[in-house]
Amino acid sequence: MLTVESGTDIYHQEQAAIGLYLLKWGSVEIYRQSPVGRTHICYRSAGDLFGYVPLVAATATVTYQASAIALTTSEIWFLQRTDLDALIRQHPEIKTPINRLLAQDVTQFARRIAWEQTRIQGLQRYLRPVLSVSVSLSVDRASAD
Repeated sequence: MLTVESGTDIYHQEQAAIGLYLLKWGSVEIYRQSPVGRTHICYRSAGDLFGYVPLVAATATVTYQASAIALTTSEIWFLQRTDLDALIRQHPEIKTPINRLLAQDVTQFARRIAWEQTRIQGLQRYLRPVLSVSVSLSVDRASAD
């Protein structure tokens, strides 16, 4: 069990996925960092699992595809991947609710993508192409001295 303060990073995108998290109380934001900035993915609240998506992958080495940060002081239960794998081997029925959560997340993300596409289409009439301009900065050595 972990108790973390607001602003604490729980895991980072591209970090090796070492386990799953259950939020007992508090709130967590899942986000993705890109060259353009930080993109919100979803919020997690009391009773929610997170960090489980890469663990249902069939590969041996997987990474988190997003980052998680505590938005408030939170209590989080952590289950290591090896313990989760052993638990699933002993009780395969555990995979059913995890798969259900995964399906809900996929549905939520598909709706969000559709909404974003609609929003972008609505903005396209306001967008104008930017001409590529090559600017050359040169210093006149005679005037620089």
